[in-house]
Amino acid sequence: MVTVSRHTGQGNSRYYLVDGDNKVDPKQRFESVTTITNVLDKPALIPWAEGMGIQAMYDVAKQWCADNPGILDSIESQLPMFMVQSEGASRRKKEDAADIGTETHGIIESILDGGKPDVPDVLTQVIESFKAFWSQANLEIIDAEVMVYSAEHRYAGTIDFVASNKTTGQRWILDWKTSNGLYKETTLQLAAYGHAYDEMHGGNSPWGVGLMAVRLGKDYPAFETKQVTNPTEAFTGFRACQGIRQWIKDMRSTEWKK
Repeated sequence: MVTVSRHTGQGNSRYYLVDGDNKVDPKQRFESVTTITNVLDKPALIPWAEGMGIQAMYDVAKQWCADNPGILDSIESQLPMFMVQSEGASRRKKEDAADIGTETHGIIESILDGGKPDVPDVLTQVIESFKAFWSQANLEIIDAEVMVYSAEHRYAGTIDFVASNKTTGQRWILDWKTSNGLYKETTLQLAAYGHAYDEMHGGNSPWGVGLMAVRLGKDYPAFETKQVTNPTEAFTGFRACQGIRQWIKDMRSTEWKK
């Protein structure tokens, strides 16, 4: 029996170990799909991170002024303190978003298992968005939080959700997103999951399953879906990321000639 386990390495990078597959060394670390696609440039993150820093600086200064009325002349001397407290704002925001995503997955899984989980206020609209999607999706659950790997290409990952269409029987891999948009790298991740899932299940075609990202609204009940229409092209992109990732690791042990 093959077992796949998930672990956290240096710098919170995620990797997987595979045991029970005679094609795989059980000690070999398989990098996660998301770690691999993180090599992609994300230009939208630069102004976002800058905005987070500016907003954090403003919030800290505003609070300091409220706590120290009538001392505006000394604000300049407090600027270093404002900067220290504002440092890392975008990182903290990103970590908070990751926590929201993880909690959302758990609540959705519980709901689909027939449970009635407590939903914190911050996730109320997200879960209502999920219910709106699910009420018209015509899907039934097969599995959730499915760890998959590719022995051929040496990577692994966790699929959010596997479902089948009630009418056609078509299987779908779904990726829940609570971000502000659906970005192109998601197609690469889904293609990687689809390829690994099919490889593990002995499919004749690497695209025996449909691939869909579902963005759940955070401000009001709404959802957005996008299907991967060219998974072969997307998987080629993922493999390119994997090659760059390997190059980066190899470069760490390469000395420049002077």
